[in-house]
Amino acid sequence: MGIQLSLLVTVVILLAGWVAGVLPFLKFIFGVILPYVALAVFAIGLIVRVLRWARSPVPFQLLQLAGRRNPCLGLSRTNWTTQVQL
Repeated sequence: MGIQLSLLVTVVILLAGWVAGVLPFLKFIFGVILPYVALAVFAIGLIVRVLRWARSPVPFQLLQLAGRRNPCLGLSRTNWTTQVQL
């Protein structure tokens, strides 16, 4: 089902492009109006997703996760600072 639907959509898009190239009044629609509509749909969708993400609650505080592990096994914080100062 999925591959047939993808093939059908591809053929419809190809035919729409071919028809738009043949008929002169459709060149303006496909060349000017449709790209602006696509850009507007993308921008509105992006804004909606960012706003939806911003409204969702955070399940943990980020401050609780900092500094829980030593990132390098062989280096402690004092060894690292003394090596950098040399």
